[in-house]
Amino acid sequence: MKALVLSILIACTLTAFGQTANELKLEIEETKNDSLRAMLYGKLAMQYRRSNPDSAFHFIGKGLTVAKRIDNPTCLASMYNGFGNIHFFQSNYDSCIHYYSTCLRISQELADSARMGAMYNNIGLVYSYKTEYDTAIEILHKAYRIREQLADESITSTVNNLGIVYQKMDAWEKALEYYKEAAVLKEKYNQRLSLSNTLNNIGIALKHLGRYREAIQYYEQSLEIAIEFGDKIKEANAHNNLASVLHDIPDMLNMAGEHYRKSISLKEQMGDKAGLANSYANYAEWLMDTNNPTEALGFINKSEQLDNELGKNLYSAKIMRFKGEIYRALGRYKEAYEAMNTAYSTREDELSEDLNNKVADLEVAFETHRKESEITRLSLTNELQAANLAKSRNAIYAIGVGAAMSILVLAVYFNQRHKKMKIEREAQELQIEALKKRLIDLNISPSEPEVSIVDLNKKINTPLSDREFEVLRLTLEGKSNSEIADELSVSTSTVKFHLRNTYGKLGVNNRKEALDYVVKAN
Repeated sequence: MKALVLSILIACTLTAFGQTANELKLEIEETKNDSLRAMLYGKLAMQYRRSNPDSAFHFIGKGLTVAKRIDNPTCLASMYNGFGNIHFFQSNYDSCIHYYSTCLRISQELADSARMGAMYNNIGLVYSYKTEYDTAIEILHKAYRIREQLADESITSTVNNLGIVYQKMDAWEKALEYYKEAAVLKEKYNQRLSLSNTLNNIGIALKHLGRYREAIQYYEQSLEIAIEFGDKIKEANAHNNLASVLHDIPDMLNMAGEHYRKSISLKEQMGDKAGLANSYANYAEWLMDTNNPTEALGFINKSEQLDNELGKNLYSAKIMRFKGEIYRALGRYKEAYEAMNTAYSTREDELSEDLNNKVADLEVAFETHRKESEITRLSLTNELQAANLAKSRNAIYAIGVGAAMSILVLAVYFNQRHKKMKIEREAQELQIEALKKRLIDLNISPSEPEVSIVDLNKKINTPLSDREFEVLRLTLEGKSNSEIADELSVSTSTVKFHLRNTYGKLGVNNRKEALDYVVKAN
């Protein structure tokens, strides 16, 4: 009987998949089947997960309430899965894993292998977004084994996600291998619409491998399939990715702008705020490359506004980095420095060496302007002092007392010289303190704090391991994650793993706070 009810629910929800939000709301009001009502609420929530997260959470919450009232494990699993999906689009990865894991637990109790495979697949993908790549690969292989045993066609999604993980690790050849395997499987199972995404991914991998012309072919195939099925989301993504590769080919730069504009138009029609934030930023970068910094600033501001409305950091670092470059092109160095510094603090571990150098260059430009202003101020002060000194000398000469005049002149001279030297020393000290503050703001310590693992472990509840302390020490020396990985002969993800554990034990969130903690501890 339960199997029959479940099959009916699946059939009904599949029918509802193509319905509009208003049609779903009408069916929810008309249905008398609570199980179906819960599933329809879930479908309705998914329609809002990109454009209106608050509405998405509202409807999935209603579905969960119904599922709990009727105590239907299958519906409960679907609702928890829905919560996980919405949190994923909000970049709330810890909450996402919590709800997916709850769904996985219910699926294990129901011995629902198909849903277990789906949850392992989802959880593995989320761990890749948390940059815990080793964990992500391990969990995705669990999904792969389950789906392979079931001959589940959804294995194509898992293979594709393995490609995504290796892509995030910058292992582009390995990513390309998995993407191409996924494409072959999707052709085999006639998953033509889903194939559009994988062709996009192949294009991305080829682009990063410098094989631009090949990438264009795959992006065009992806775009063709998206248009064939009328899928606006995939069409917008294909336009955006096609624009990105054309952007890197000098003789095709103008064509890139056309595809960026088409992507923006489609996402505006769909109300896809997250996608628009990214597309506005990409278009702003293109405008910069075509010498339109003023117009670029308008689009990067629109991108930042959307990102703030979403309340997440999905594209924040990228947006602020572009904004800093635009301000720099406009000669607005202070604002450029502040924007770059914000990008640095937003995604410290994901910044490239190139961006670190840009932040340093902007600091120099900003400090140069500040110093020039300070020098001008000191020059005016010195001129004023010189004028006052000349006036004093004239007054002394007028008295007509030679000896007293000479003594007084010498006294005034040395007094003014002493004051001048004092002012210069104070100005130098101010400059040094300002530079130190700038360096600390950029997470670069002007001196390395001396601390031992024994002394540090006395001050924290959970002691650091030798390897965690070694990674912390190298981090405080100003070394990047990749440099630490090379020195310790481990992977970058392992370095990040140790840093997360260390930050947790110290009760801090980033390198700057860790440095502050160590300095205070000493």
